Amino acid sequence: MNKKGFTLIELIVVIAILGILAAIAVPMFTGFTERARIAADQATVRTLNSVTPFARMNLSGSDPFRDDAKSDEELIEFLIDGGYLDSMVKAQSKDASFKWRKDDERWYLMIGNSFHTVSLSDGFNFGSNFWSSRIEGSYTGSSKNIILPTSIGGTTIAQIGQDVFNNKGLLSVSFQNGSQIERIHARAFYKNNLSHIDFPETLTRIDLWSFRDNNLTQIKLPESLHTIEQRAFDGNDLNRITIGPNVTTIGDKAFGEHTDSFKQAYEAGGLGTYIWDGENWIRQDD
Repeated sequence: MNKKGFTLIELIVVIAILGILAAIAVPMFTGFTERARIAADQATVRTLNSVTPFARMNLSGSDPFRDDAKSDEELIEFLIDGGYLDSMVKAQSKDASFKWRKDDERWYLMIGNSFHTVSLSDGFNFGSNFWSSRIEGSYTGSSKNIILPTSIGGTTIAQIGQDVFNNKGLLSVSFQNGSQIERIHARAFYKNNLSHIDFPETLTRIDLWSFRDNNLTQIKLPESLHTIEQRAFDGNDLNRITIGPNVTTIGDKAFGEHTDSFKQAYEAGGLGTYIWDGENWIRQDD
């Protein structure tokens, strides 16, 4: 009986195909893993910011969170010793760490280089007349981890102008406590590497393409928000959206290809957290 095996050329073709598939799959898996680690780190940051105020209220001596000599690790150990944390926490994502900032008394997740609070010297200016509270221009700073202060030069920031942070390689954006930002204009944070963002509670409008082409997998939108324009979050692999009761406008592909499905779910379920199960957006039970 004749037995037919693979020829050398066929084996080479099969190996080449497997190599191509591996070259595609490995980066995708690596990217998914890193986004999951960053999401876990952001959850830890939220925990740190939840327990730290209670620890400070119950102080019997000096406040270590105002002590310049205390390292971030020592502050976390203080929370552990006080029973506010079960064990030491360390950032899981690459080149990341948890940082306590005394300026606005908050914990942050820092990825890569140090945090930078933006100022007018970073290429910004304020609009005139009707747009007098809107920062405009183009970010020229080198830091990829930025903090947007409540005001610059005595002027409160209420709006972020078009293209201000467009394609700047940003890794993280934080809003200072007391932020008064109400509107984020078109393409403001388009084409960066943001994996998480905590929106200010005053935000009412997110314009078109504002956060398109980033690394966001989940977003928590403030209850004040009423407008999300077209493709605002397109180009992100969103699988979890928390949304308030006041959104009246969701533009075309605001959340990507599955936006119509989300609209239907939101119209039926209202405010809450929605999970993408691969086919539909499902509202989580409270």
